[in-house]
Amino acid sequence: MSISYLWLILPYPQPLYEHPYELHKTYSVTLFEHTDYQLKQLSKRNIMTLKFKYEPTDQVKKDFHIYLLMFYGKDSELYSKVGMEMEDAIKYTEMYLNGDYEDAYEPGYHLWGGGDSMDRSYILDLYLEANDLTPNDVFNLRKLDS
Repeated sequence: MSISYLWLILPYPQPLYEHPYELHKTYSVTLFEHTDYQLKQLSKRNIMTLKFKYEPTDQVKKDFHIYLLMFYGKDSELYSKVGMEMEDAIKYTEMYLNGDYEDAYEPGYHLWGGGDSMDRSYILDLYLEANDLTPNDVFNLRKLDS
């Protein structure tokens, strides 16, 4: 087993030295020791944890599950062909919240918008993909004549 070293250079929140001619920031250097296996595991997942603009509390998640079923549940008047159940809503919401879905406009933040229609759409995509369905299978889509 070989040992590899990973150097993390992190800026201090404030300079260590107060000097009027200081033109650079002072940095802290931390050395972490990792085995090859641990480095492979680190490279498989995103080291950075995404922050949420709108914290998904338990009550927000419960309301969102109900919102999902209003659109895609088996008893829905809108898109009942999707056939989503409460267990599916919970499973795919957690998959989405724990996934690496970074907001392209706000790096470092998750795409979660507090349970809005975009979140609903992302979870539908996860559900359809996991169940080998396409939008054509569950929606009445047809090509318009030009």
